[in-house]
Amino acid sequence: MFVESEPKQAEEIARLSGKPCICVGNDRYYEGDGICKVDVFNLEEYKRKDHRKRILLFSHEFTYTGAPHSLLRICKVLNPNYYVEVWGPASGEFEKEFENLGVKVCIVPYEICRIENVKKAIKSFDFCIVNTVISNRFYDVASQLIPTAWYIREATNIPDICRGNKNREFSLRRSRDLYCVSEYARDFIAQNYNRRVKVIRNCMEDYADRAKKKTDHSVVNFLQIGTITLRKGFVEYVNAFRSLPKELQSRAHLYFAGRLIPGRSNYWQPLLDSIAGDENITYLGEIKGQEEKIRLFNNIDVFVVASYDESCSLVVLEGAMLSKPLIVTENVGAKYMVDGNGFIVKTKDINSLAEAMRYFIQNSDQIDAMGEISRKAYETMASMEIYDKNISSLAKEYLAKNKVCWRIRRALGRKVSGGLVYKFLCSIKQNGIKATWKKTVAYLARSRRQGGKRKGNVPVALWGTSATKTALNGSAYASVGVWVGKTSVRSLTQPAFEGEIDISISNNDTQNILSDIRKNTTERLLSGGARYIAVDLLDEKFDLVRFNGQYVISNSDSLKRNLDKIRVEKIEFSKKQLLRFNCPPEQTEQAVQLFAQRLKEKYAQDKIIVHEAYFATNYRAKDGTIKRFAENKVKSFEEKNRLLANMYARIKAELPGCRVIAAPKYRIADENHPQGLSTMHFIPEYYRSVTKQIDKIIKAGQ
Repeated sequence: MFVESEPKQAEEIARLSGKPCICVGNDRYYEGDGICKVDVFNLEEYKRKDHRKRILLFSHEFTYTGAPHSLLRICKVLNPNYYVEVWGPASGEFEKEFENLGVKVCIVPYEICRIENVKKAIKSFDFCIVNTVISNRFYDVASQLIPTAWYIREATNIPDICRGNKNREFSLRRSRDLYCVSEYARDFIAQNYNRRVKVIRNCMEDYADRAKKKTDHSVVNFLQIGTITLRKGFVEYVNAFRSLPKELQSRAHLYFAGRLIPGRSNYWQPLLDSIAGDENITYLGEIKGQEEKIRLFNNIDVFVVASYDESCSLVVLEGAMLSKPLIVTENVGAKYMVDGNGFIVKTKDINSLAEAMRYFIQNSDQIDAMGEISRKAYETMASMEIYDKNISSLAKEYLAKNKVCWRIRRALGRKVSGGLVYKFLCSIKQNGIKATWKKTVAYLARSRRQGGKRKGNVPVALWGTSATKTALNGSAYASVGVWVGKTSVRSLTQPAFEGEIDISISNNDTQNILSDIRKNTTERLLSGGARYIAVDLLDEKFDLVRFNGQYVISNSDSLKRNLDKIRVEKIEFSKKQLLRFNCPPEQTEQAVQLFAQRLKEKYAQDKIIVHEAYFATNYRAKDGTIKRFAENKVKSFEEKNRLLANMYARIKAELPGCRVIAAPKYRIADENHPQGLSTMHFIPEYYRSVTKQIDKIIKAGQ
């Protein structure tokens, strides 16, 4: 991607390079053909022009495949009553299908979703539907801004889609807005990812009046349609037919159609080569237009879906709508459509599929009767009328949600203990947003002090990083009672600032401020009424950061309360130039010893949990392999880890009765968050291991 300030230059760069270009001069995005495809930065266009509710749909792609077709049907349901707009990350032929409905289509790459003007454009909508699990990056942004439903089209292939992408899996597990297309998909998602998933079954437009009913079944024509990939089971489909006696094959014809993906030629090329010259098997290519599809379907007797996995399968619904008998595998979500109108066969089982084909060839007189049953199943479970009712109900439910409340609750969800549910204590109507927000924050603070409202939870004080906090949030027994924004234990003996920065402090001096840090942070931590305290020393540092235009010591509440007394004179520093004050080894030992003594004053040693957390030197790449960071980064991390090891050894020597937890075999960062354990809570295996150890300690103590 290129960035350019002058519009004409941006257009030219995109055209010459064939790659996208963002123009910061007019806040527009140019595709590789030089055409401006994104105009969401022009916020004038996103001002509400009428009283209709505004709904945003996001498609992971614009191709002639099942998922975009399903989103198109949602668009047809919502478009008459609401203002609907469709966004997607890249252009495709299928865009014209939405534009033919009079719906605006915008291309918004994932890389620019967090740009401020894009977020403002999202906020102009009242409700968003994000299509497929692949679109998780857009869901992560939209769901923090407006009420958003995430419509998952996948099922047992989700692990493959999430492999190497822990963010996608993390979003899937924590989402409260999941919907899927069948009970088959729901059962898999609930068992493996998220129990909150709900079902809204797919549908199919009724165009049976435009199709002709095939009455001559002397030659039984079978059809399977879909992208020619391993998951669709085309090889089993062809081999099942070929396993039939030649006499039966001569009384039938096998058709299949679908898109050929260039990168999967090792699958489809041998398949096409194997059917060359077979007069009873025909590959029809990719079917795009509706009229072409209807002409093909007019000549078909039985629809087949031999897939290894289909969360629903629109082909099944389409076949039922056209009064066709059906053959599906056990792993097809739409198998609920098959009852007396076809067969449900074992997945990947050629013999089972061949027997179903044999039945229709030998009993072709039953095809029409089974077709009538298929049509009735369509009318009761998959018609547009049923879908209209379900999607409209979903839209009304989410449109009734207040967008500002939604953002507040999502903000709380990011900042507080994961398992706690915080309710608004007064209604928006009576008290307004600001009053509600203030009371909610007050309730949040009180809940933290009291260790949350859940019965049976043991309040735990925390001096440590978000890695430990995440593990505590997942605990069945513990909740974070008090969490002090950590100031390094080494700051307890930190000498005064010298030389490099001229700090002017009125009515005080540096040493008194450091004493204030000692007093406020440790006293607040140790007087919280918690039954246990969890400690990790990861990322121990003493930073000077800029806060409201002034430089202060990080995470120090006492300093933040006295910002008017602390300022930097003469010199301004960039973020990279901020000083990091480190103690020599002897002062570090002295600081840890002092910290351990203060812990012993308030807690029995078996109530002190020391979490040995270190920086990661390896990371898990997107392909699942374990790789090592660059040598300069590894050297830096190993240096920090040696210091941490000495500090942990010292604190354990001072507290021989403390409970030590660690998960060294999971010391692996994620490729998307390669800074090590400071973002280790994105690695589920790590915090599950730590959480399990915390639970064991607290359960034994009870």
